[in-house]
Amino acid sequence: MKHIRWTHYVAIVGSLIVVIFCLDYFKGKNGDFLATFVITETGKFTSLDPLDGDSSQNLPVARMLYSTPVEIFSDNTLGSHVLESFDYNVEKQTIEWIVRNDLTYSDGSSITTDDVAFSVARMTFSRPGFPVIRLIKGLHEWLQSNSPLKTYPEGIKISGNKITIQLTENYPHPQFRFCLELFSIIPKKCVNLETNKINCDVIPTSGYYELKENVERDLIFQKRSGIGKIQNKNYPEKIKILYRNPEEAFYAKELHGERTVILSSESKINREQQKKLESELKVEYTPAAWFTILQINAKVAPFNEASCRFEFSETFRKNYEKVSGDLSESSVFTKVVAGYQSPADLLKAVSDKNMSGLRTACRQKMFGANIKWGYDKTTPQTFIDAMMATIKELGIKLDGPTQFKDRKEEVENYISGKSAFMYGRTGFWALDPTGDIQMLFTPNLHKGLQHFWNDEKLQGLLGK
Repeated sequence: MKHIRWTHYVAIVGSLIVVIFCLDYFKGKNGDFLATFVITETGKFTSLDPLDGDSSQNLPVARMLYSTPVEIFSDNTLGSHVLESFDYNVEKQTIEWIVRNDLTYSDGSSITTDDVAFSVARMTFSRPGFPVIRLIKGLHEWLQSNSPLKTYPEGIKISGNKITIQLTENYPHPQFRFCLELFSIIPKKCVNLETNKINCDVIPTSGYYELKENVERDLIFQKRSGIGKIQNKNYPEKIKILYRNPEEAFYAKELHGERTVILSSESKINREQQKKLESELKVEYTPAAWFTILQINAKVAPFNEASCRFEFSETFRKNYEKVSGDLSESSVFTKVVAGYQSPADLLKAVSDKNMSGLRTACRQKMFGANIKWGYDKTTPQTFIDAMMATIKELGIKLDGPTQFKDRKEEVENYISGKSAFMYGRTGFWALDPTGDIQMLFTPNLHKGLQHFWNDEKLQGLLGK
């Protein structure tokens, strides 16, 4: 059976598939064969540090290599590979974990209770504004102490193999946060407690697989010795991850074997191509929780004016619909992302000013303006085509587009003001959407959103 997985089209530009390993499709003797997972959404990993585990290129590999304190199963229930039990006492506002004492890292050393607690402390030190962990008792005092990572906040206690995390106020479904790759468990000895930097040349892995081969665009993972079922299912002994562009993934017949899953999104192709693929391959849709967005750089004139960002985004939306053959729509996310503002919000911002006049004035400013823009190789062609059509329609003189080597370089150029636009992708977890919105704009997390970190207006809106 051949598989593609993607989501229904839901938001400003398109939709992004959730990166979930669905290789339990494959049935074979003892699960001892090689399964292939083809990713078109992103390129290879750029870091194995868990603190970089929320970047799209690092996320799939982090999930293969590391365990997190809690895991979410495919049926949306919670479980754990490293904990005997986990509980949240609503009345006491306390999380309690009991750590298994029979687990080891890939180098044979024991996974300790201290290591599990440290995965939380390290994230707390790096991003104290993150949902749930921002509520840990004694957080402020701990952060002000000398070498905080050598101790724990007052609210984190270790007793034998028990960890308790005391919160200052109640939080709905707090265990979900600790499923994220950002809380991946690694040996505490592999972190410099003064700088919070990794000091091991090779980080021993705590997860289900080890990385055995890393060649160009191919990775091969081997299930770790002693690992049987994963989340109560039989998974392959070996999994090969291939990074390919959509054309290669969809049309290279050698990739369409019975043991292959292709991870992609309909935002990568137009409507006619989508229909053709649905007639040739088995397509399954994931819940429509992910989407892609256009970010417009407010550091770059004339987009430092809200009305000009609005005019560009509305022109882009119309061109995207022409290119993709699909409708685009705004969402709750549009209220907190620069680059798109609803007409109602914009009218409030300009109050009694003439809206039509502002839009005309912005078109005049954009006409003939020299603008730089670039994208990485995973950016959908539909997005690129819509951007080029918009730039042409508005008479902008484009310096580029530049093709960056990876997402990291694209983000660096955007935040430095060298690129006026950036393709983005994100989503909200249906089990805790409020927490996800807060997480997205946590200071020191997503570099591409750093202009939001200290935005008082935004943070006030998130609070509501």
